Amino acid sequence: MGSVYRYYRCRDCYSKHIRVEPDVCRKCGGSKFNPTPWQVDTQVGHKRIRKALPGATKAEAQRILSQIESQAIADEHELRPKGAMLLLDFIEQYYRPMVVSAMRSKRNVEYELSG
Repeated sequence: MGSVYRYYRCRDCYSKHIRVEPDVCRKCGGSKFNPTPWQVDTQVGHKRIRKALPGATKAEAQRILSQIESQAIADEHELRPKGAMLLLDFIEQYYRPMVVSAMRSKRNVEYELSG
């Protein structure tokens, strides 16, 4: 589902190259490259998760990727996030008092807010 990769940067011009170490830099023609740390990239539902893992090996990065995906899938199946407020609770607690205090005619407030 996700991927583990690293980029390579040219030592001369510091341009970033795609995930395979090239023979020659396409920008300056240099031949020496520094690898970036391993990176994890995955998408669960509509949420994209990307992390850089400095000092990790490829095997450790793949293990971390599987942990991130399993945790994200477990969180995705909860019906409501912890600590989240329902829209109705927000309206009653914050929005309605603000609207009532701002309106001139108290009689119209209940009519407009009742739907």
